[in-house]
Amino acid sequence: MPIRPAVLPDDRAAIDAVLQAAAARDGFPPLSEEAAVALGGGEGRAGWLAVAGEEVRGFAHLRHHRGDRVVELALSGTPGETVPGLVEAVAAGSAGAPTRVWVTDPGAASVVEMAGGVPSRSLVRLQRALPAEPPEPVGEARIVPFRRGVDEGAYLVVANDAFAGHPESSAWTRATFEERAARPWFDPLGIALAWRRGVPVGAVWTKVHAGGVGEIYSIAVRPRAAGRGLGRSLVLAGFADLSARRGAATGMLWADEANAAAVRLYRRLGMEAVRRRIELLVG
Repeated sequence: MPIRPAVLPDDRAAIDAVLQAAAARDGFPPLSEEAAVALGGGEGRAGWLAVAGEEVRGFAHLRHHRGDRVVELALSGTPGETVPGLVEAVAAGSAGAPTRVWVTDPGAASVVEMAGGVPSRSLVRLQRALPAEPPEPVGEARIVPFRRGVDEGAYLVVANDAFAGHPESSAWTRATFEERAARPWFDPLGIALAWRRGVPVGAVWTKVHAGGVGEIYSIAVRPRAAGRGLGRSLVLAGFADLSARRGAATGMLWADEANAAAVRLYRRLGMEAVRRRIELLVG
């Protein structure tokens, strides 16, 4: 299938048609929030399109993150007809450095692998019905509401300690926090911090999607406080807020499947896997 560069704003309508078709088929958006934000504010080259006649059947969105090339695939056609050409275009533009290619369709992941992609990560979306059981006290730790304009530094201390070395969540700055806080879904009351003896040791940050789905956007426990049940209490505190204050009927989060301890915790809390995002290295 012919492949050509995607150029914004000229191709935005065609890209939106692919995204809508993929979402209607799968029941969820094909792109991550970060890709959607980048696409929404972009001009110029945005990746590649797989085209059959006048119809666009596949879109490979390209963005750069901390020096890495990140591609996310959205398909309205079948993986076999769209993915090989898109992967070839991705590899041709990689200049010898691997590109992180994300897919949500297991069939697409198989085609990317057959085209030379090497699986590297798998994120799983887990969810459960709300309300959940209430959080339990954890020793001397207190979970209290976030204070906008006061606690940003404490949140960054917790997050950067908990996520040190993480490819997406590490090394946040105040500017990173403020960029997230400027997004339409941000609610400062959706953040809570855990303190022990005046020291911040944990945090939970929630958001709400359309349709009554509440997300644990971030759950962080500093290494010094791990293994004592604080993560469980923070998740349940997030679910309690999503259910009682914001009316969410479903609670969900994303977890890296390599973090087996976290996945076990979420499953013990009654969460079930409903979707995966698979990363493969190409180039």
